[in-house]
Amino acid sequence: MPTIKDKEDAIHEEFKKRIFYNKDGLIFMGDQKDPEIFSREPGKEESLWNASKLKILFVLKESYGNIEDQDIREWMPHKHTGRMDNNLCRLLYGLYKFDEKTLSYPEFDDLQMDKVREYVAGISYARINVKKTDGTSSSNNKQICAYFIRDFDLIKKQIHLLEPNIIIFGGILSKNDKVRDMVKKEFGCFVEDKDTWITTNNKRDRAIFDSYHLNPKGTIKDIDFYSSFMDSYKTYIKERQEI
Repeated sequence: MPTIKDKEDAIHEEFKKRIFYNKDGLIFMGDQKDPEIFSREPGKEESLWNASKLKILFVLKESYGNIEDQDIREWMPHKHTGRMDNNLCRLLYGLYKFDEKTLSYPEFDDLQMDKVREYVAGISYARINVKKTDGTSSSNNKQICAYFIRDFDLIKKQIHLLEPNIIIFGGILSKNDKVRDMVKKEFGCFVEDKDTWITTNNKRDRAIFDSYHLNPKGTIKDIDFYSSFMDSYKTYIKERQEI
């Protein structure tokens, strides 16, 4: 029986017909390939994903580094200490540690990154990029949105395959109304809270978050990035409990 990886690889082959391609999807959770290289083999990611209450997908813009033929599924962000990796790990930790009874989450100042990274190492989550080729340190949002619109037939295949219940768009939806409307229509999320980043559905069993980029520019501090996102998630859970 085909695995999620097998099905992802089939979609990757479709992408390759259009564009030089970096692979992405459900992050691998097997053995580390090499002690000197922060990458992993496929492993138990699918069984953990299927068993998880939270199925979290990050939809980001592009990868950086000009490394040809990358497989992002191999990456181990919990082994890195860059700002983007730290913010990704904090969000995963905060979401998994959110207490629905008290509607509370770990405060930013209480997060110990060593413990956060250790915890995230055991979490199954997914990440895809809109633009499948490498970019530079600063994304061209007009170009990213053009790729999204052109390749939406395949991007939505990737998302539907995973069936996530939390989709985190990193600085994409707010850049283009057409992109935002395509996402809302395709994934049945029309209930929008204008004061937060949330778009959800009537059952509140899936939420789309239009967050900042994981490496936010300007004056946005990591504490503001984390706290504002978790406050939005708190709003979503509270609304879901009130249905």
